[in-house]
Amino acid sequence: MILRWEEGRAVVDAMLNDGRLQRVSASREHAAHLIEMAEQKITSASSLVANDPDTAASVAYDAARLALTAVLATQGLRPKIEGGHIAIYEVLIAQFPSTTSRLRPFDRLRRSRNALQYPAIDGESVSPDDVDADLAIVADLVEFARPLIDQLPVY
Repeated sequence: MILRWEEGRAVVDAMLNDGRLQRVSASREHAAHLIEMAEQKITSASSLVANDPDTAASVAYDAARLALTAVLATQGLRPKIEGGHIAIYEVLIAQFPSTTSRLRPFDRLRRSRNALQYPAIDGESVSPDDVDADLAIVADLVEFARPLIDQLPVY
């Protein structure tokens, strides 16, 4: 296990100071539970793709968010409600800059989910093929997060 995670420390400290992150009790058990929840949401989203791709896309995004939140939970960090979803992305990009290309789709999924949840008159919709492609990305994000919950120290 790593004793202290230095990468991105200035960004995490700034986010703690400005209230976008908060310290909580670190819990590998809770993090593992979040991973399990993410996997269940992938299964749920998969079952919705054909008949309700918009909802499937939102559920797929929730799976990605839960998986990445698990990484923070194992460090004793949690995003605050206001701006929390983008905070997850910003913290992980700062802490794992070599994985930016792997994490970048999360931000696209987040923006797409927002567009679906708060549609404009000419709002977007997603196709089953889009959701299937996104589910593969979400599964990759779960696989990114899974080993980290046993490796990262408390922040």
